[in-house]
Amino acid sequence: MTTTKISVEKRAHVGSSYSRQLRRSGRVPAVVYGAGEPEHVSLAMNDAASLLASRERVVTLELAGAKPQKVLVKDAHHDTFGDEIQHLDFQRVSDDTVVRLRVPLAFEGTAKGTLTGGITEVLRFELPIECKAKDVPLLMTIPVDELDVGKVLHAGILPLPKGVSLARGLDPKLPVVACRVTKRKLEKEEEVAAPTEEAAAAEGAAAAAPAPDKKAEKKK
Repeated sequence: MTTTKISVEKRAHVGSSYSRQLRRSGRVPAVVYGAGEPEHVSLAMNDAASLLASRERVVTLELAGAKPQKVLVKDAHHDTFGDEIQHLDFQRVSDDTVVRLRVPLAFEGTAKGTLTGGITEVLRFELPIECKAKDVPLLMTIPVDELDVGKVLHAGILPLPKGVSLARGLDPKLPVVACRVTKRKLEKEEEVAAPTEEAAAAEGAAAAAPAPDKKAEKKK
């Protein structure tokens, strides 16, 4: 499995004060853990930003004087406004390490229910999955062409990439995307139904009315 290579440097110190100094100098503090002692490293801010933008989750870290390490991008911490990357967490993995992570969803096609006045409603933008590190997808594509009005696609029936399964414990009935009736379509249906209901009520009233008294008519 070929992965993107990212150059990192060993941190001389740890702690919030030193981390702030690193960020001011254009670097992002990070930690590498799993299968050994934790390592405190840093990488260029531009490399960190490019990594997160690419959505790659398995990369190779290169540290001068050390053997390259394949890692999973486990977590990314941002500032309060979500603009600046504060810290990255990496987990050491091999190709066959089973990992659990959340993967973004991409919805492909046009739900056929939208052709009759429905609207597509995305209920989940990512799902937790399990797979080997070598099989981690950048995203999962979900086709919605056959989705009709009033129908819902649940997690358990979604097509998954080879080697990928839903995370253990995830409810297979979890709704992911639906095609709903729009308010305008509902109002139109109600407008059409109203006269029909009124006519039915009138017919019912007529049928329930007492029949004319024929003897009384003859006396007249």
